[in-house]
Amino acid sequence: LASAALSSAPAAARQLTIDDVSMLSRVGAPTVSADGKWLVWAQRETDLAANRGRYDIWRLDLTRKGAKPEPLLAEADVNENDPQIVGSTVYFSSDKGGDDAIWSIPVAGGPPKELTGFQGGFGGFKVAPTADRILVWADRKPNAPSLAPALVKKDPNAGEGRVYDKMFVRHWDRWVDGTHSQLFVLPLTPSGAPGDGVAIEHGLDGDAPSRPFGGGEEVSWSADGKTVHFALRIAGTTEPLSTNLDIWSAPADGSTAPVNLTPG
Repeated sequence: LASAALSSAPAAARQLTIDDVSMLSRVGAPTVSADGKWLVWAQRETDLAANRGRYDIWRLDLTRKGAKPEPLLAEADVNENDPQIVGSTVYFSSDKGGDDAIWSIPVAGGPPKELTGFQGGFGGFKVAPTADRILVWADRKPNAPSLAPALVKKDPNAGEGRVYDKMFVRHWDRWVDGTHSQLFVLPLTPSGAPGDGVAIEHGLDGDAPSRPFGGGEEVSWSADGKTVHFALRIAGTTEPLSTNLDIWSAPADGSTAPVNLTPG
């Protein structure tokens, strides 16, 4: 009886440590396919010895009772993040090769494919529901015509000082560096989304998504994939005095200027 009691006793509990917390898997960016068959998300794992984390893409088959989560993409030393499902394809960001780019993979599994090759980095993206365009937001110089980084030749005698002629100078935890978060659209075909895209804001003086906390929740595609809706606050000289954001509408081909849907 004594041996039976000992064998059934639970293992001794211990206090939760900071190492335990650090090693917990962190789940984010969940997305469900339109047909309700797949759940896909990004999952962060921690390598404590290397003092680094890594993001992988996981999936769950919602059609199978008792199905277990499994990695869809989990390549060592590569971060795969920001998944979204359009049709039967998962689109995601990856830093494979050293530069951030947008990739795709069939949700049922298969080889991943790099779609974009523009330079200069980006903050995020959304694929049109029609899967024929990609909306990208990225920090670029004001009124940038495309995602191509501006070629700025610096005077070799220039110092490191900056001149500010309006607020903000520092916004929350970052210095204002003369760029805006701007929206660009690239065509998407079965072979990829080449090129630097086209700007759709026509020089609006503001950030879309808003800084420093705005993200994909502030931009949206129309159901037909022809229009982009986004939130933006005109900066001007009064930006620090207002938290008001307006909703704007712009054609995805950049053919005409955006329209403010919530003026006043």
